[in-house]
Amino acid sequence: MGAHSIMVDIEFRTRIDEDRLRGAHGVRISVPETLGRKGLCELVNELVTVDEVKDRVTFDFVVEGRLLRTTLQKLCQRIDWSRERVLLVEYILPTPPPSSRDVQQICSDWISSLDLTSSNGWMVGCYDGGVRAVSTDLGAICEVLLPSAVKDVKALATNDGEHYTIAGTAKGELYFLAQEGLGIVDHISIDEGSINSIALIDVPTWKLACGTWSGNIRVVERTADQDDLNSGTKLKRKKLQRIATDVAFSLEGHSSCVTRLVTSSSNARLISSSWDSSVRLWDTEMSKLISALPTLKPATDVSVVEPSLEQHTTMATSCTDGCIRLLDPRSSSSASIVGTFVGAHQASVSRVLWYPTTMGLLSGGLDGVVHLWDIRSTTVPLFSQKEAHGSGGKVLCIAGGDSQGGFISGGSDGRLRRFT
Repeated sequence: MGAHSIMVDIEFRTRIDEDRLRGAHGVRISVPETLGRKGLCELVNELVTVDEVKDRVTFDFVVEGRLLRTTLQKLCQRIDWSRERVLLVEYILPTPPPSSRDVQQICSDWISSLDLTSSNGWMVGCYDGGVRAVSTDLGAICEVLLPSAVKDVKALATNDGEHYTIAGTAKGELYFLAQEGLGIVDHISIDEGSINSIALIDVPTWKLACGTWSGNIRVVERTADQDDLNSGTKLKRKKLQRIATDVAFSLEGHSSCVTRLVTSSSNARLISSSWDSSVRLWDTEMSKLISALPTLKPATDVSVVEPSLEQHTTMATSCTDGCIRLLDPRSSSSASIVGTFVGAHQASVSRVLWYPTTMGLLSGGLDGVVHLWDIRSTTVPLFSQKEAHGSGGKVLCIAGGDSQGGFISGGSDGRLRRFT
């Protein structure tokens, strides 16, 4: 310790359940402000009396709500911390990084969309107009090529309750496919522009929202007899030969391409991102706009970080400037941006997705990189996979949430890469 080292008063906290690792909880101590993760880790190991080298434990540290990836001095400067206060330092067990396990060639064209099914398999949409069903280990199950006039399958959504997959195309059409065999059951044209995203709002009535290139959000509903829908039972087999749907209404407000739609846990609210540099919240029951949140740059995607918009929620949005921004939906001003991952990618971020690990966020970009972030650290990712889809390849889509906690990415090389 240098003679001129400035000391910082800290107090260790932890929520680790294992008794042998709780020995530092509540301990107050003065440490040099130049201390970083490694030095704090050594200190905690001494305090929890883990004596043998083989038993020494690696920890991460959350300081005033931020994951420590630099020295205490630099972090304190960033958060404008007063030296009169004791700095609360929580030590946690680090999130193990995922490993890239399988790579599988799916098609010879770009993979543009992915969706997880209830059987933990995947539906894959491609630029060659094909929809493929793939098992958890990326083995091919079946495929269907949509009519030759359809070039790009831009969006997918799975109605597991009715065993159908809905595909949105660059021609503004919706195709309804039976999951078993991927036979085409029905299709409908809803817009002149590309359908970029599909969100299921209500499964029994087939109410779904489609975000389009033209900036419109088309809400589609089934046009079957209301008595059949209210009965709570499946329609008779002869009536399942077609999925009779039509555009019920449109949500207008975006001035440019709608890039992503997601719903709240209750499905009462719809969230949209757009190239008009905004994320918008909609009430789908009242068919009205609730609020518009600025994203500063064109937004390519949005993901809800917590499951319900009825409580305080954070949303993550990816942008064309390579940044990821965290939004607080309680504000409609520029103050709604509560965090920015500056330079998260070296090119436009194509996908951002809340990952089912503690405070985890996935991102994929046109720079060909897949990142896993802890949202408490906006500077250094927990994990990175460079050239995820070959040299010069692009990451176009990511989907997660299978039974093994894994996720997959699809790219311009026509391959799927699986991470667990």
